[in-house]
Amino acid sequence: MQIRIAGALWAIAATMAVYHPVSARAASDDLLSLLTLNGNCLKLVALGKDISPYCRPVLSSSTMSGNRVLFHFTLRNDAVLTIVGADLPNPTPDSDAIKIQRIHLNLGIQGVPPSQASASGKCTFNNPYKGPMTLKCQGRANGKPLVAIFRSDGAPPQ
Repeated sequence: MQIRIAGALWAIAATMAVYHPVSARAASDDLLSLLTLNGNCLKLVALGKDISPYCRPVLSSSTMSGNRVLFHFTLRNDAVLTIVGADLPNPTPDSDAIKIQRIHLNLGIQGVPPSQASASGKCTFNNPYKGPMTLKCQGRANGKPLVAIFRSDGAPPQ
């Protein structure tokens, strides 16, 4: 099982550029909030590869200065797939959306730098403080499908 997981993640990472956080980090990237939700990772497809079976039932969200929002999907073997986007106007008072800009994949292996790919698309989600929340992301990364669907258990974020 671990070999299959590693193979699937390596296949994704091999098609992405190496990410250099120090050089790519904007001066305005200050962490404003970090939330963690428990629930179910219903679907996770990155660069056309379905990695849903490896997705853990936890979603973290970081809000950064400069209207940047990051959704972190934790995978088995300590890998993390992050969808990065820019905050869009709220469609309704209890929902929000982001414009997807890129994805990052950190395999969680010492000495292996994270990789990134340009991405486009949109994520929508509702207020996690008002019961179960559903995050739906759909787009493309390096020209291949990107889909993420996570449903929280309804407990407030931690």
